Amino acid sequence: MNKIVYLSVNALVTTFTIQTVVEMVIEETSMSKILFFIIMMYVVFNTLLFLGIYIMDYLVSKLDSFLERKKKKKYSLFNWLSDPYLTLDFRNELLREMDFDSKNFHENYQKIKEKIKENKSLNDLKALKMYMEMKTESPRYNSILSSTQTILIAVLTTALITMYNIDSTNVFERNKSLIFFGGFWAFLLLTIDYISKEIDRNKLLLKLISECVEEEEKRKKSKT
Repeated sequence: MNKIVYLSVNALVTTFTIQTVVEMVIEETSMSKILFFIIMMYVVFNTLLFLGIYIMDYLVSKLDSFLERKKKKKYSLFNWLSDPYLTLDFRNELLREMDFDSKNFHENYQKIKEKIKENKSLNDLKALKMYMEMKTESPRYNSILSSTQTILIAVLTTALITMYNIDSTNVFERNKSLIFFGGFWAFLLLTIDYISKEIDRNKLLLKLISECVEEEEKRKKSKT
C-alpha cells in the first residue's frame, strides 16, 4: 500500500507540476528556474511523504501501547462487555521475529500457529477464538474505513476544484494549496492502509486460532 501512496501522491504532484511548468514556459521563465521548480516539487513532497509515513508508524505504535496500558486499568465488568480485553502474548514475540522468508507462506503460517499454541490450554485457545471473532465481526474498523474513503474522495474533488479556480498567475497560492491537499490526501491513504491491514490481520489470526483449536481438540480426542 505504501507504494500506492507514493505513486498516487507523485501522480498528483506531476499533474499540477506540468500545469505550472506550461504556464512558466508561456511566461518565458528561464529553463534553470523551471528545472529547479520541478526538482523542488518532487524533493519536498517525497521528503514530507517519507517523514509522514515514519511519524504515522511511530504514533500508531505509541497509540497501541497507550491503549494497551489503558485497558489494563480496572474497569467495570459491564464496560468489559463492550470492550473486552485479552492480551495477545505472542504479539511482541512476532514483532521481534525478523528471521523469516516472507515468500514462504506455509512455513510462516505454521510458525505463527506454534507461537499461538505455546503455553495455552484448549480453553485458552477457545477464549482467544471468541475474542478474535468479536473483533472481526465488529463494524468498528469497517465504519472507520468507509468514512475515511468517503473523506478521501471529497478531499480529492475539493483539491481539484480549488486548484483550477485559483488564479493561474498565482503560482504560490496554487502550490501552497497543493502541499496542503497532497499532505492530507497522503495521510488519509496511510490511514486506509493501516485499517485495511488491521482488518486482514485479524481475519488471518482468527483462521490461525481456529485451526489451533481444531488441532488441540483432535489431539485430546486421540488420547482418550
